[in-house]
Amino acid sequence: MQSWDLQPHPSKKRGRIGVFACGHNLYWPQFPALKEKLTGHYTRFLEDLRSRLDADIISVSGMCDTPEAACAAGRELAGKDVDAVFCYIATYTPSANVLPVAQITRCPMILLSLQPSAAMDYTVATTELQLENDCITSLPEIAGVLKRAGLPAADIIVGTLDNDDRARQRTEAWAGLSSALRALRTSRIGLLGHVYEGMLDMNSDPTVFDAVFGMHTVHLETGELKARIHGASTAEIKARKAEIGRLFHFPEQGSDPVAG
Repeated sequence: MQSWDLQPHPSKKRGRIGVFACGHNLYWPQFPALKEKLTGHYTRFLEDLRSRLDADIISVSGMCDTPEAACAAGRELAGKDVDAVFCYIATYTPSANVLPVAQITRCPMILLSLQPSAAMDYTVATTELQLENDCITSLPEIAGVLKRAGLPAADIIVGTLDNDDRARQRTEAWAGLSSALRALRTSRIGLLGHVYEGMLDMNSDPTVFDAVFGMHTVHLETGELKARIHGASTAEIKARKAEIGRLFHFPEQGSDPVAG
């Protein structure tokens, strides 16, 4: 008989979001101040994430400005067991500086194109200023290559770095999703019996659940469940009932006697 953990589990697991910035190494010798400016924008972005999101933010040091740097970033984030990855596009970057991260981490990647300026002043515009606000130019290239590699972007967020409520709401939504992904892929869920005869749309495939979410489906036998029920202590039963009370809403019975 399998040994099951009967202790109450936390109702929510905190997700882990990996974050990396990408750029283009060939720009740095041509525009000596550019990398420092882009790094500053990325630091502001990270500080904002950490102040708002209910998730662990794991940032890659440096910038993915070569394929080799992207491979190192992918290995670093994979080693930290992240649930999702934010790709902060700092300026134009070849897609080869992003794809390795997606290939190595194998988790949902969200592309972020957040322009630091709402609009450029074209009367004083320079190539360097344009590159500082050039985060969207490689977005179609990156998204297309990820799709061709069978790893399409889970989301694409376009906006501005500051004062963009829509972009902020989208990143906050991914914090919640990362927690849900972590809860699923660290779960052991029991499967006992089957759905009502003939409800073909309700049939479940535990192999698909295990493959997609990384969880483990436990096939329960009635005798095993019975033994566990009778073996549970009063304290364990009380704790589990309290957990159910926290997780579910119990409305009043109303006029339907069956609901009682």
